[in-house]
Amino acid sequence: MNSGGINNQLNAFSLTTHTIWLFGWVLLTAILLSYIYIWLARMFTKQFIWITGILNIVFGLATAIYMLYRKYYTGGIIFLIFVGFLIFAFITWIPRIPFSALMLQTSIDVAKQYGHVYMVSAIGGFLATLFAAWFSVTLVAVYVKYEPSPNNPACRQGAGGCGQGKVIGLIAFITFAAYWISEWFKNTIHTTISGVYGSWYFNSKNFPSGATRGALKRSLTYSFGSISLGSLVVALINCLRQICSIGQQSAAAEGDIFQAIIWCLVGCLVGILDWAVQFINRYAFSHIALYGKAYIPAAKDTWR
Repeated sequence: MNSGGINNQLNAFSLTTHTIWLFGWVLLTAILLSYIYIWLARMFTKQFIWITGILNIVFGLATAIYMLYRKYYTGGIIFLIFVGFLIFAFITWIPRIPFSALMLQTSIDVAKQYGHVYMVSAIGGFLATLFAAWFSVTLVAVYVKYEPSPNNPACRQGAGGCGQGKVIGLIAFITFAAYWISEWFKNTIHTTISGVYGSWYFNSKNFPSGATRGALKRSLTYSFGSISLGSLVVALINCLRQICSIGQQSAAAEGDIFQAIIWCLVGCLVGILDWAVQFINRYAFSHIALYGKAYIPAAKDTWR
């Protein structure tokens, strides 16, 4: 029964008031837990860093042992290698933990006292979620409208222009657009918040009024092209990774191990390229927020 549905509709599958209440409680719980987590991280910063590093090692080791116990030796050995690297990295990070704790405490304090960092993140995240929902609906609509199938009413009418090529082309286009717009959302939020922190850093004793509005305005006007260009680079790389993943899966399904290995190697190289570009972009967009430079000069300064 679906007596709690909107307008008492008895649908087998539909949005109900119970679902809406559940969704609202999930959001409220997530917000509350996030606030508690940040509050605890501010009070016990060093302990959080230590616990996080140790838990990463423990969980990685537990996963490796479980895989070896289930006789999945390849995955177990790979996880053991990763755990060894984590142990080495964590030991080398220990002298830097006090500085990391100070930086995290300062970041939380600035977010609480200056600007509207949490508000920008919340609104940006909400808009990105709406866009993801829109993308999902559009993806399904393409299949419903243009998938060449005898059971498709649009195709049976003969006026839908159905075709496998059209479906593939539209899916490729909207997937690329989704990557690009999603990156733009993320980088715009990052650049805006970087502008707020830049205002605090250079004017901590005389924090300017309207710093958040000013940073958002610069991100959406003067730096709009730079943010779009940097997001385009990442979107293209993500599309290449998707192509490599599809190629690897297709080769594996056909039993062509050689092609699957080649696709896997190419995917690893593209993944490394994606990591490098994301690393540069993180600081390049902060550079853009602080100095208003174009994307390529900011990326060059970051690399140097």
